[in-house]
Amino acid sequence: MKKILLILALFQLLTCISQNENKKLINCIFKQTKKIEIYAFLDLTKWEGEKRYMIYNKGKVVAISFPEKYLRNKIILNKKQIKKLKNSLVSTDDYISERADCYFPRHNIVFYNKEDKILGYIELCFGCFNSYATKNLKFLENSMLFQQKLFEEFGITYFTDTKEEEENYSKLLENRRLQFEQKFNK
Repeated sequence: MKKILLILALFQLLTCISQNENKKLINCIFKQTKKIEIYAFLDLTKWEGEKRYMIYNKGKVVAISFPEKYLRNKIILNKKQIKKLKNSLVSTDDYISERADCYFPRHNIVFYNKEDKILGYIELCFGCFNSYATKNLKFLENSMLFQQKLFEEFGITYFTDTKEEEENYSKLLENRRLQFEQKFNK
């Protein structure tokens, strides 16, 4: 019984250390952050042609550019919203028990420093609880996946495809199928 209590106490201590370390990292990144943008966009798999929206220089993202026809929402957080996001991330229990195998991201949150240069970004798929983040923001990936309600409060309205988008995508797939058939029937 003493062994079980000792193991539980050690686990609780490690959890506290881990939570404190995460709070320190969150405070550090938010001290460097002057601006945060949140983008909502059509699922990348449904884009025609070019799928990249990151502009790189020497391996670093220097700009983000979305084709207007795929962008659904874009907001720039004010100071009060940035503080609210930070507080929410600090208090979020970021344990994710299951993730789907798919990855159809529709959101991107971009952190900028005081010189208006990109510190990093996190791409999110709220549908399957998968994400991708730059190395310096990896520690925020899971916590950010629990922020959908806060994104809604901030003004993001796009989380799933509209009926029209689904119909357009079905038509696009059918056209591609017909083109494929024509190409190989010749």
